[in-house]
This record gives sequence, C-alpha cells and structure tokens, in this order.
Amino acid sequence: MSTQTIPRRDGTFIVGFPGETEDDFEQLLAFLAEARIDRAGCFKYSPVEGARANRLADPVPDEVVQERYERFMAVQGAISAENLQARVGREMTVLVDEMSEDEDGVPVAVARSHADAPDIDGNVLLHAVEAPPGEFIEVLVDCPLEECERRDVKGLYQKARAGDIPEFTGISAPYEAPEKPDLVLKTAESTVDECVDQVLAYLTKRGVLRG
Repeated sequence: MSTQTIPRRDGTFIVGFPGETEDDFEQLLAFLAEARIDRAGCFKYSPVEGARANRLADPVPDEVVQERYERFMAVQGAISAENLQARVGREMTVLVDEMSEDEDGVPVAVARSHADAPDIDGNVLLHAVEAPPGEFIEVLVDCPLEECERRDVKGLYQKARAGDIPEFTGISAPYEAPEKPDLVLKTAESTVDECVDQVLAYLTKRGVLRG
C-alpha cells in the first residue's frame, strides 16, 4: 500500500516586541502567507521582571499588541483551514487515544495523526466507532475530484486552480491511491448513513465492535 507522509510545518512567533513597527508586522503576515505553516503559535510580548528587554526603547502599546495578535491569528486560522481542506481524499493513519461520546450518546474515538502532539494539537474524531486506545485505523474516503469541487463552498479548489493555493492535493500536488485498501467509502455514491453502516460492519468483522 502506498501511504502519503504528511509533513509537519509549525512555528512559534511573538508580536509586540519593543521596537516592532507596523511594517515589521506586515512582513510577518507576508511570511505566513508564503510559508503556509500548518500550526503557528503566537505570544503577546509583555514585560517580565528582570528581563533585559524591559530596557529597550519604543515599547508597543498594549492595545496595538492585542490588535496585532488578533490579526495574526485570523490570517493563520485561514491558512490552517485551507491546509486541512487540502488533505481531503488522502489516506491517513491515526492513533486512537481515548473513547468518548457525543451529545446523543454515540461513541466517538478520539484520535490523532503522527504529526499531532497530545494535548497540544488537533484531534481526529471518528463518530460511531469503538476502538481500543492505542489501535491504528486506516480509512480511505474515495470521492471524485469533480464532486469535491462541487461540494467546496469556500472555493478552495477554484483558488488552487488559479495558483493561489500551492501543493493542493489533486490539483497541484499528486495523489496516489492505496493499492489494497482495507475499506473504501465512495461518498459520491453512498449516503452518510450508508457509509456509517459500512464502517460499522467492517469494525464488527474485525472484532473492534461487538454486534
């Protein structure tokens, strides 16, 4: 089976450091737009007792620091959303950390990819799935590119075709389907309920779920 490796691109930044100008901050936003980091942490500068930075000239007003922090998070949030959308259709191996339930009492497996650190990064939630913590599950969601574009309410595929989003799977980045997938969900042909039934049947057959 050919499995794509999803690289982790992250970084940590600080805004409002003494002497930071609006031009400096705009350069930071431009870097984010070019680098397209998956996960970016941002801290607001604040004086710390005994720190040499306290003696630097041109401190940035607190209200400006807060405004730049919010602008940073808005830009990075949009980039992260586009990066996640670009992973639709890829095969991903996830590790189940724990079991939970949704508001209707339906079991939910809380999992994460190899690029996600526990208690820090995001989770992959598998609804109507019961899996022992520590077990890996591979699910391939098969959907034609045309159907993905039809469902794309944010117009990300259109942006990718225009060259505004680089390395977009299926458009500007290659996609290799697995040779022998264990489970294939054809979401363009099956309803959500039918796909759920397929997953449940597969997990029951594996012994993960008890019928």
